[in-house]
Amino acid sequence: MQRTDESGDMVPSEERAQLRKEAVAWVIRLHRGGMSGEEQSAFDAWHALSPAHADMFRKVFTVWDSPELRAAAAAAANELPSFTAKTKFRRQWALLAVAAGTCIVLFAIVAVYFNVATRGPAAHWTGSGERRAVELPDRSIATLNPRLASALLFDGTVRRVRLLKGEALFNIPHGLAHPSIEERLP
Repeated sequence: MQRTDESGDMVPSEERAQLRKEAVAWVIRLHRGGMSGEEQSAFDAWHALSPAHADMFRKVFTVWDSPELRAAAAAAANELPSFTAKTKFRRQWALLAVAAGTCIVLFAIVAVYFNVATRGPAAHWTGSGERRAVELPDRSIATLNPRLASALLFDGTVRRVRLLKGEALFNIPHGLAHPSIEERLP
């Protein structure tokens, strides 16, 4: 598609788009300031190439300096969300909460996997498929079945055995003066 510029020249739309890009680049350079002599000469040469170049530069320059564009830019800048310290603080707390939640979940997985709830208070435990005989402090023998956890308490008068998990067989020699209390947790 071709159009005519103000001088009446026919300019294809692809060329107009390219001219517009070049004109915008020159307007930005001019507004930035501090153009060298070489840059100023290059601009003058570009501007003088054709009436279409001069016309496009004038149009872009007029739009660039328009008060309407400045007002629209200021309004857009006011509508942009600003990341205040409060927003950053909330984001940091959210990340901290996610990290804490992740740690708790990982701890729970490890605790369940290693059976911490029963192994922690247990004096003796056996693994899956493991069977073991243990001599207790009063010289009685406990045969521990697989996957057992037990807690022991010996004071001067009572032997207390708490089975936290699993089964055990106790062999208590005759003549021991300590009564035995066995507890099984559900």
